[in-house]
Amino acid sequence: AQREAEHLAAIHDNYRETAELLEQSAVYLSEASDALAKQLDKIEHDPAALAETEARMSALHTLARKHHIDPEQLPAHWQTLAAEHQTLAQKNQSGSELEAACRAAEADYHAKAAALSAARQKAAPALARDVEQWIQQLGMEKATFAIDVQPAARPAAHGNDDITYTLCANPGQTLQPLAKVASGGELSRVSLAIEVACLDETPTPPPTIIFDEIDTGIGGEIADTVGRLLHTLGQSRQVLCITHLPQVAAYADAHYRIEKHSDGKETQTRVTALDDEARITEIARMLGSADSDTSREHARSMLARKASVNIARHA
Repeated sequence: AQREAEHLAAIHDNYRETAELLEQSAVYLSEASDALAKQLDKIEHDPAALAETEARMSALHTLARKHHIDPEQLPAHWQTLAAEHQTLAQKNQSGSELEAACRAAEADYHAKAAALSAARQKAAPALARDVEQWIQQLGMEKATFAIDVQPAARPAAHGNDDITYTLCANPGQTLQPLAKVASGGELSRVSLAIEVACLDETPTPPPTIIFDEIDTGIGGEIADTVGRLLHTLGQSRQVLCITHLPQVAAYADAHYRIEKHSDGKETQTRVTALDDEARITEIARMLGSADSDTSREHARSMLARKASVNIARHA
């Protein structure tokens, strides 16, 4: 191309500039070729280094495929994974702290549960004797009562014991779990005995206690004792009692009469709050006759006895 340009420049001056540019380019290319050759001569051929480089490139491509990214994205992805690892390490440290706290709490639980178990074992016989005495005053003269404290299969919020109240209602029988052997009335009276026995030992008594069938199979002085004990419990908590006995009803602070009415199509239950005069009438009815002067006078004396209990307690 340079010779052709020189030939054309000899024919016409218009091609002289082009011929000069080509000549200069040829000089530059020759110099560049010489410089490149010199640089190549300086490079030492090292097959081991080449193999190492190729191996690293292969490993990088394999790693990129594993993470489903391009090789160029590996540095940024490494930064992301490093940050995630640090977060996980911090969580593992927190987990270790929690495990240590759990072990400490478990040890504390077992220590306190053991102390509670020892206290229960010590208190159970005395409490059982107190409950038994009250049961015998409530119409179960031959009954025996015991409290069985055994290790529980699993720890629980109330301690590490299984506690069973046992009762023998009649001589010649063995102690059995209370829930299995007591009738409805017996269960109510035993519950009353337990509440009375624990009256001064209960820092947070239940807000409401309901007694039903507590008067089954009793009367006279025993019924009066039941009424008096229910009244005593009612000074520190709310006691609801369903009764058919005037001796029990007379000790109530509030008296309600429950009646059922039916018109043949439907039955309705009516609850009526009784004032002082209505209470005399109702208790007289429970004694036998609401219209009998004797029954009404007896009702007044029963209510007066309850009032005297209040005066003695507040004196």
